[in-house]
Amino acid sequence: MGIGDRQSARLRGGGLWERWTTAPVGSGPYKLLDHKLDIRVSLAAHDSYWGGRPPFDGIEYRIIPERSARVNGLLASERTRKRDVLSDT
Repeated sequence: MGIGDRQSARLRGGGLWERWTTAPVGSGPYKLLDHKLDIRVSLAAHDSYWGGRPPFDGIEYRIIPERSARVNGLLASERTRKRDVLSDT
């Protein structure tokens, strides 16, 4: 499954992002498990992936719009990754 961003999807065509979020298509090492728009994306290992089973059972991307909440989550060890923690975009 490819991960895209909302802005580039909108630039490619109106409403594309919204359509993708309800019917994603992919063939990567992880498959979509759960998705809640603007909240989270949960992925599960795809056991039949041609390149072999991925190293993690699952991955969860959480959308946390407020900067202070992202920083506090890191400080409390609730987050294992810190991409764009201080960005407001």
